[in-house]
Amino acid sequence: MGHTAEPGQALVAEAVRVVQLADAAHVRMRIVGGVAVRIHCPEFAPMLDSGGREMLDIDVVATSKQVGQVNKVLEAAGYRSDGGVYLDSGGTRMLFEHTTDAVKIDVFLDAMEFCHTLPVKDRIELEPLTMPAADLLLQKMQIVEINEKDLLDSSALLAEHEIRDEDATAEISAKYVADLCANDWGLWRTVSMNLRRVAEHSGSLRGFTAEQQALVATRAEELLGYMDSREKPLKWRMRAKIGDRVKWYNDVEEVERS
Repeated sequence: MGHTAEPGQALVAEAVRVVQLADAAHVRMRIVGGVAVRIHCPEFAPMLDSGGREMLDIDVVATSKQVGQVNKVLEAAGYRSDGGVYLDSGGTRMLFEHTTDAVKIDVFLDAMEFCHTLPVKDRIELEPLTMPAADLLLQKMQIVEINEKDLLDSSALLAEHEIRDEDATAEISAKYVADLCANDWGLWRTVSMNLRRVAEHSGSLRGFTAEQQALVATRAEELLGYMDSREKPLKWRMRAKIGDRVKWYNDVEEVERS
């Protein structure tokens, strides 16, 4: 990885390089996490990097049926596999470290598993470099103990992308978010809670204009409206009656977030 660019820009360039190498080898790999947000939100990327947070991790998703090919591509790209992570995760994650640079690539297989499980297999080919904006937003919004960088990344996604009812990958698909949350009360609970946090936090977003701050709040509320209006199955309604009395999420270690 080059050292002349700003850390955030250099990491974006490295992630793009790796995914393009994978595509050339017919291996489906797409960028998620903070690096993907910077690619999807070019207008806000400087603001996202201005906080002084050092970024050394790249998150990608791939399919479990291509595990062997993923290994080959990343080894050819200069990375070494930590086989223990794959075994300890039950085959849901892989971790690679660059042999000369302090860069790590975290590979999520078939789903992004954090506080909730977000499927990726059927959506991994919708865009050429990253997962769609809706998936990137959900990755942030399904973290129960959400932090400032998650709120900032989510705000950038909302400011840069319109909310669309149809499954439009270039924008945030309200249909996809609402349908996924309508089938999982726990996911609905966490995403709803965090969208409200984003709306409440919007007025204090540094580097955002007053108009952009208002847009973030408006789009967060708009997405909440889609989620609330979607018809829910009986299983969802029964779980809703239990509410927060029973834990609805999985605990996630900070090391797994980016």
